[in-house]
Amino acid sequence: MPKGTKAKPITQRGRNHVGSTKRSGGSAGLTGNKLIRRYHTLQKDLAAARRDGDTVAANAIDTELEGLGGLEAYQAASIQGQDKRFGGDSSKELVKWLSEEPRIVPERRLTRVLEIGCLRVDNYISRMAGVQMTRIDLHSQHKEILEQDFLARPAPRSVDETFHGISCSLVLNFVPVHQRGDFLIHLTRFLRSNDRSWLFFVLPAPCVDNSRYLDLPSLKRMFGDLGFDVVREKSTPRMLYLLLVREREDVAQGIVYRKKELRAGASRNNFWIPLKT
Repeated sequence: MPKGTKAKPITQRGRNHVGSTKRSGGSAGLTGNKLIRRYHTLQKDLAAARRDGDTVAANAIDTELEGLGGLEAYQAASIQGQDKRFGGDSSKELVKWLSEEPRIVPERRLTRVLEIGCLRVDNYISRMAGVQMTRIDLHSQHKEILEQDFLARPAPRSVDETFHGISCSLVLNFVPVHQRGDFLIHLTRFLRSNDRSWLFFVLPAPCVDNSRYLDLPSLKRMFGDLGFDVVREKSTPRMLYLLLVREREDVAQGIVYRKKELRAGASRNNFWIPLKT
C-alpha cells in the first residue's frame, strides 16, 4: 500500500480484493475506532478472497487479523466504544425513542427484549424500568450474554418464547451477504404479533448512503414487505438508526430484491441485502 494512503473502511471499498496480499505493516498498532474500521475492512476482504478461492490473499488477511489481536481485540475496542464516556451506546437512542412512544411500551407491562450482538450488560436499554433482557452474541464476553448465532436460534414454539422488542445494532453488516435476507425474515419470527412489537435496527450509514445497490427507500420497502412501519429514524455521517413497529403479522410472499445498481461511481461500496420471501 503506498505511503500515506489510508485503508478504506468496509463500507467504502469495492468487491475487488486484488492486492490484498500487500498488507500494511502498521495495523498492529491500531486501537479504538481505527482498529474497528480496519477489522471490518479485513473481514470483508477475507470473505471475498474465500469466495473467489484466493488462498494466498486469504492467508495474508488472516495474518493481519492476528496482528490486530483478532476478535478479542475487536470486541475490547467495541466495548470501549459503548462506554457512556465515549457516547457510543446506540441503545441510548432506543431508550429515548421508547420513552416517547407510550403506545409501544405501556408502563404496566413487562417488556421482553432480545438484544442481538450484545457486548455489555449495563447499557441503556438494560437499565430501562420494566425490561427483561435476553442477550446473545457470537462470542460472548460476559456470563449474562448467551453465546449464540442468531440464525441458529430455533424459532419460537410458543408466544412465551417471543419478544416485545428486538435490538439489532451493527449486526447485519457482519452477516454474510447470502444470509442477510434470511436474517431479516428470522427476526420477524421472534416478535409478538398483534402487539405493536418493535425492532431497533442500526447500520453504518455508508451501507445505505454510499452503497451501489441499496438506499434508504429500498431498505424501508424491504421492512414494509416484512410487516414493519418506520416510526422513528435518525441518520448521522456514521450511523443510521431506525425504530420499526411490526404492524402486520404476515410477511409479503413472492418478493425478490435483486442486485440492481442504484448509484454509479467507483467510490461506492457494494453493501446489499438479497431478500427473497
